[in-house]
Amino acid sequence: MSEERRIDQDWPIIYAHTSRGGGTGGWKHFAVDAVAGVAVTLIPDDEDDVVTGIAFLYSGRTSGGVGFSGAATCANGATVNLYNVAGNTFVLAVAANGSMTVQRTGGALTYSVGLLGVWQ
Repeated sequence: MSEERRIDQDWPIIYAHTSRGGGTGGWKHFAVDAVAGVAVTLIPDDEDDVVTGIAFLYSGRTSGGVGFSGAATCANGATVNLYNVAGNTFVLAVAANGSMTVQRTGGALTYSVGLLGVWQ
């Protein structure tokens, strides 16, 4: 099932589309806080998970007050570093089953991050 709604005020017409079934992927804004050594699931393993890959923009900060941001892609079954400084590593991972997580994999910092992603 798909949901489509029209968003227009004084701007040109923009359609926001969120996929909710049928395995067609989707898009979403994610916001997580205090991510540490336990993986936080952003996209579960279900029919609209990451089959091929995800492209995303991200912005965050460490518990040490350092900001970080960027744009990246991550294929199914791969991992990408969102932050990797002085042994402190924060990653986004897409498992072979299509679920997507964020997690600290090195160091002792915690992380807060917002991601805007589109996936298939």
